[in-house]
Amino acid sequence: DADFVFSMGGDGTFLRTASFIQDFERAPLLCGINTDPHRSEGFLCVNHAAAAPGEGAGPPAPTACPVGHPEHVDGFLACLSSPGVHYITRQRIRVSVVLPCGSGAGVAAGGGGQW
Repeated sequence: DADFVFSMGGDGTFLRTASFIQDFERAPLLCGINTDPHRSEGFLCVNHAAAAPGEGAGPPAPTACPVGHPEHVDGFLACLSSPGVHYITRQRIRVSVVLPCGSGAGVAAGGGGQW
């Protein structure tokens, strides 16, 4: 059992990591860290807190935790437990597409994994 799960990459990595968390009653906090905030903006991962003023995506976080560089990891981990950190709860939905037999319609599965 984990208290935190960290996803390092982008939004796609965050969504893939979230798909592995199955126990919704005891789900750990999932924190996505955008490892390349200057190349991709992303909306699910922390990325703008480490940017200099005028850079990055969106407004500053309520409590800006330093991320984006390996030397900031210790400060970021300490920041997660500070009183001013704002957590966002996201809902998930599982969707299945069922086609009638012999319909001739195909569904291309992306990513190669089962959801």
